[in-house]
Amino acid sequence: MILAQKRNKPGFSLMEIMIAVAIMGILVAVAGPALFGYLARAKVSKTKTELRFFKQQIEQFNADIGEYPKTLNDLVVCPKGLESKWFGGGVAGLKGAGYLKALNKDAWGNPYVYKPEGSDGNPYILYSYGPDKKNKKSMINAWDLD
Repeated sequence: MILAQKRNKPGFSLMEIMIAVAIMGILVAVAGPALFGYLARAKVSKTKTELRFFKQQIEQFNADIGEYPKTLNDLVVCPKGLESKWFGGGVAGLKGAGYLKALNKDAWGNPYVYKPEGSDGNPYILYSYGPDKKNKKSMINAWDLD
């Protein structure tokens, strides 16, 4: 007769569970776009900060060497023949340090674009493709950040 006994165990009814799921759905619908907008703005901000830093290091390279780097990798690894002038931890010629420790990708996982031949009166070109690699409007140009 165990099956015939009435169960008085505490628990949630189906209606209570459905109401809780509906409330969570409403919260996600309201907070989700705000959260994704915040994350998108954070990625743009991070990329702009890195572009500003790259620009500073490129200018420091030019001040030390007398020319702009041929690639961004020249800020990480010393180009041949420039060992005596190349920046190293604040002292020219010091081995083991450079202008950059590594080349990061932008916040969307794309490599930064650097071209030593400039345009529009700028000595070089430096930009990120931005969130949409195909759309020029989303590109973040280092020269537009000042």
